[in-house]
Amino acid sequence: MGPNKQVHCPDCNQLIILPEGVGPGDLIGCPDCAGLELRVKQRDGKLVAEEAARVSCPVCDKVLVLAEDVEPGAKITHCGREFTLTYEFRSYALEEK
Repeated sequence: MGPNKQVHCPDCNQLIILPEGVGPGDLIGCPDCAGLELRVKQRDGKLVAEEAARVSCPVCDKVLVLAEDVEPGAKITHCGREFTLTYEFRSYALEEK
């Protein structure tokens, strides 16, 4: 991807140098933002980072990073149970039916 393989954290603006082999679609963390998962994307020919969508499991409280193309209504299996993904008030949740 060339010598300028870097992105800025959308939360704190920290410059993040991407490791070799990391590119669009990959997940990275910000060294300054604890627990923030970023997805590398390509926009207008440049690499950018966006906060990856996440949801907490209502059974074990583990934070799951959602697939880039996931939509509300999707079925997600975790902790041996099936949940439906919902989206309200700009956040995702898992509901057990």
